[in-house]
Amino acid sequence: MTWLLNCIFFLTLVINLKMVHSTLHNMSVPFKLNNEKRLIDDLFKNYKVKFGRPVNNMSEKVVVYFGVYLIQLIDLDEKNQVLVTNVHSIYQWKDNGLKWNRSEYGGIVDVRLPVDRIWTPDIVLYNYADTRLEEKREVLATVKDDGTVTWRPPSIFKSTCQISIQKFPYDQQNCSMKFGSWTYGGDSIDIKFYEGLEEINRNQYTESNEWEIISAKGVRTEKKYECCKELYPDITFYLKMKRKGGFYNYILVLPCVLLSCLTTILFWLPPESPAKMVLGLNIFTSFFVLLLLLSKNVPSATDKIPVIGAYYCLNMIMIATSTCSCTAVVHIFFRGQGQVPHIIRKIFLEFLARIFCMITPPALPPVPVKKARKMEQPATIITSVHNPTNQSNGNLLHQINKTPAYHASNRLNQAQSNSQSCTALNNDDEATSFLANSYPVDQMQRQVYTGPIHTEFTTNQIPSHFLPGGLPQYQTLPQSGPKFSMIQNHQQLGVQHVHNHQQNNQLNNDLNLSFSLIENDIKEIRDYLRHTRKKLENTDAKAKQTNDWKQVALVLDRTLFFIYIIAIIVSFILMFPR
Repeated sequence: MTWLLNCIFFLTLVINLKMVHSTLHNMSVPFKLNNEKRLIDDLFKNYKVKFGRPVNNMSEKVVVYFGVYLIQLIDLDEKNQVLVTNVHSIYQWKDNGLKWNRSEYGGIVDVRLPVDRIWTPDIVLYNYADTRLEEKREVLATVKDDGTVTWRPPSIFKSTCQISIQKFPYDQQNCSMKFGSWTYGGDSIDIKFYEGLEEINRNQYTESNEWEIISAKGVRTEKKYECCKELYPDITFYLKMKRKGGFYNYILVLPCVLLSCLTTILFWLPPESPAKMVLGLNIFTSFFVLLLLLSKNVPSATDKIPVIGAYYCLNMIMIATSTCSCTAVVHIFFRGQGQVPHIIRKIFLEFLARIFCMITPPALPPVPVKKARKMEQPATIITSVHNPTNQSNGNLLHQINKTPAYHASNRLNQAQSNSQSCTALNNDDEATSFLANSYPVDQMQRQVYTGPIHTEFTTNQIPSHFLPGGLPQYQTLPQSGPKFSMIQNHQQLGVQHVHNHQQNNQLNNDLNLSFSLIENDIKEIRDYLRHTRKKLENTDAKAKQTNDWKQVALVLDRTLFFIYIIAIIVSFILMFPR
């Protein structure tokens, strides 16, 4: 048992001794660097300070070749006027402290070194608009054996860009990116185009959905600033971009075209139509909504407004003008009074209406004078009175009794209480002339009775004008004999004449009463006709005034229509790309 334990101990000791021997052997052999590590180590041993231009003579210039590879156009913020681009910047210069003999390092041509250990030019973006302190990512620089350093850092640049929105959404923008040394003048550092390419390289460019790049030229300039005496060279790349307006065609342009078509219909509706005002207000509201959408896509602080925005405002102004004119016409149509001023009549109803080939609607025709005079003549009375073939007094009285005024009791009492109405009628010049022209009373009286008029006497007396000598006393008649028969016959004839005279007097009284009633009726008819004629004249005047104002509104709408058509054509030529 003891022998077994001794064997195990001996084996363990041998193994440990071998391990210690191998460790000591490894520690005695030094670590061998490869050629690249040895080269880098040698370069940094000799490159003590990274600051200061890498030249042997201070009078020498460090020429930096600069270029830009555009990867993506991220955004063009119109409101903030900032262009955001994703690019690969290329810097190339020669560093005399980073040269080596390739044969001493196994033929190594180039190595990768961190830029924080070597000198780099301070070329920055002049027109930057970024709150970040670093624009470039930290990547290694490629160094060749002749001291040429090439650095390709990916960068996201935010540069200022002056936005012109006058032709939005079919506008073109010119943005620039200016690069140059921030502290070194042209005597110390000179900047030139990389590989002589005087533009932005777009071989790896990803197309933007909103913008199309037309050109990206570069220009090298030298400028003297107020702070320093020497010239500072710089390279400026100009990006000329055109907006792709496909998206805006559906939210701004197409609704605008449709509303413009509706606006042209608006100017052809009658001014007094309520549908015109409703349609005008709806179109006005629609253009206002489009104007709000436009304001969200353009910068608010700008010296120019978009043409499409001016087009919206022009539509709103024309619609408001047309609606106001419609309101005025409707007000005049229902409540308005007053004639159209002379200047407005000359401009709208004569000058513009003739240009637009508009025929002014004729005014309402007045009531003819012959027809009005014919209405003043009562046919029933005139026919009965002026009929020369009517020789019967009874028929004449029967025709007069047909008048409505003859049967009116109140008018009859008034006429009887006024026995001198005929005399008053004769004193009224206007009534006398009117009745003399319309009703020839003398002719009518002559047609009624033309016989002699005698006074009444008894059967025993005869008037003195029947006796010889014409004495003014009465004589006693004989009671028998031939003279008595002759006297009796003569007396009967006189009685018959007296009876006829009484009938004629009664007829004349009836005629005078009828004439008085006819006179009152004629006066009432005359006053009614005058009132009716005056009312018709006032109605015609108001209707003509309303038609004139309506015609003014139509001419104004037609004027606005042609102005609107011209504005549409001009705005489309200016707004849409050619």
